[in-house]
Parts: sequence; structure tokens; C-alpha cells
Amino acid sequence: MLQMPILPMMFPPLAVLAAVAATSSGPTQQKCSTTGSLFVQRAGMHGRSQSFEPVRGQQQPVRAAVAEDGQSAAVSILLEDGQTWQTYDMHPEHVVSADADLLAIVDGQNVRLAPVSNLFSSSKPGQVAKASIQSDGQVLGIFQHGKQMLRVMPMESIDQDAPPMQLETDTRLHHVRVLHFSEQEEEDEGGDREEQEEAEMEKVKEEQEDHGANTKPKLAVDDNHGDNSVLQPVAGDALPSMESGVEAAWGGVKWFPGCFPGDSNLHIMKIGVAADVEAFNDIKSRAKLQQILEQIVHESNIIYENQLNIRLQVGAIRLYETSNGAPAWARGCSKMGDKLDQFTQSGVPQLPS
Repeated sequence: MLQMPILPMMFPPLAVLAAVAATSSGPTQQKCSTTGSLFVQRAGMHGRSQSFEPVRGQQQPVRAAVAEDGQSAAVSILLEDGQTWQTYDMHPEHVVSADADLLAIVDGQNVRLAPVSNLFSSSKPGQVAKASIQSDGQVLGIFQHGKQMLRVMPMESIDQDAPPMQLETDTRLHHVRVLHFSEQEEEDEGGDREEQEEAEMEKVKEEQEDHGANTKPKLAVDDNHGDNSVLQPVAGDALPSMESGVEAAWGGVKWFPGCFPGDSNLHIMKIGVAADVEAFNDIKSRAKLQQILEQIVHESNIIYENQLNIRLQVGAIRLYETSNGAPAWARGCSKMGDKLDQFTQSGVPQLPS
């Protein structure tokens, strides 16, 4: 059995989104065994709501256009040089399965839901991408640029109703930053990293003051000293390739073929996703909470598709909006381990098998 990991998604202060994966038949080989939610962690998406909120990074123009029939889209990102537009030709992708069972539970009553996200993908080498595109041109997603992965998000948070930053008719200002996929960097994200950097800056400032104003360091400048050949590229030098495989951007290892029987063909794995009452209270919107869940699964497929040749689909959603009628695991705040234990015991059986 190929057992996919449980993917906990944290929202402040203690709300939890929990995803339970279904299984796919067929024995696995040792070379592709894994533990925990390493794939999602490496994708920079292991559960913090900050993944969908503006953070420090470049503010760059982004253009997005969806064809009238919805069967294609183009996203262009103005790169740091201020002159080059990187364009991604994308196709629609349905992360929610056609037979998905989507429910919001309010005071014990079921409310049927429909998919809410406009999701698109690019599989072009060097330009792999997963994103959602709104009708007003706002883009949220992950885009490969050569050996880098770029996180693109609207200037405002996904859970705010502020108007988009419009530059031109089809251009919006977005946050664009390079994702770093080491677990340590993920752990340092957010306030911890900012506090660390502020402390380091303060230390440097104190050291400079201790040395006095007359001991400023000199700026080192590259100089060819009259020889124009010094800084010229030598034979064999080349610009970074834009045809890099996606594994070059996220640092992973392609496991197929040879991971499980039949893995030369793309497999679909349906998972169930559930959100507790605290997650709903934190996001304050049924549609936006559902959008976040669909986006998480969509972006995770950058790793699953390219490492295992498996595409995740949402087969079920359970959004608990009120404590009344909600199971024990979905009520209140508790330690993550306790909540996941409760979810395993009572939450999993409530999802369709």
C-alpha cells in the first residue's frame, strides 16, 4: 500500500486544518519510502496561514489573462531587471474531483458546496507552475523560474477584501519572492526570522559604534586595471539554463519510474480535507477557507507530480463552522498531537472512503 502522509495545516492561534490521504494499491520499494509530510514541507506549504499572506519580498507587476472559454491562461511576471517579462502559458486543472463530496457543517446541518477556485497549471520544462487566477487579474501561486521557485501573491492578504493594486488595464502589483525549501528556513519564517534579523542588525550597529566613526570599512570594487579581458566570460561560460527540471528548483529527487508498479503513468490519488471551527473563525469566510484548502492541494502537486507521478485531488471537504454539531476534534484548541489523535479516531471515519 502506498500510504500518503497526513498534512496538518496550522492557523493562528491554534486552529487546525487536517487532510487525510487515501491509499493506492501496489507495494512500494525502499528507494521511495518517506515519513511525515516532507513533500509539503519542502514546498513551503506545511501549514501556516502566512503562506497565503504578504511577506517581505519584491513588489513586481504581474499580468494575467484567461481565455473567454476558460481553457487557457497566460501569466507574465516582470523580473527583477525591470525589463524582462517571464510568461507562463497555462491550462486549467481541476483539483476537486468530479465526484467530490463537499460539505460545510453548520449547527449539525450539512450544506452542499461547489468548487470555488480557478486553478491553472504549466508543465513546460523550466516554467512549471500552479496558480489560481481571479477575474480581476490577481494571481496566487508558485512559479518555476529556471532553478528558482517564485511565490507570487496579491499585495493584500487572501483573507482581506481590499481592492487590487492596479497599474495598467491588465497588470496588478504582486508580492514576488524566491522560495527556499530547506526545513530550517521554513522553521525560521515569519516572526522568528524577523526577530533574528533585527537582533543581528542591532548587533552590527553596536559594533560599528564601538569602532568609532573614523574606522568605516572601505568599499571593495572590482576593477579590470586597464585590461578589458579580465572580466570577459571564458570559453564554456553560459547563462543559467531555463530548461532546468523542476527538481533543480525544489531540491528533490525524482523517484519514478521504479517507485511503485505502473508509476510510468500518472496516477490520481483522492484525499479528504477537513477544517475545524477555529480555522473557520480565523478565516471568517466559508468560500475563502475552501479556496485555501483547494490551493494547498493544488500547489502540493508540484512535488507529488514531479517526484511520484501522482496527482492529488480533493475527494471530500468538511468545513465545521460551529461548535454545535461538530465532533470533539473540531471544537476548541488543544495540543496538535491530541487534536490529530482525535481526528484519526473520529474525523477519518466521517470522510468518504
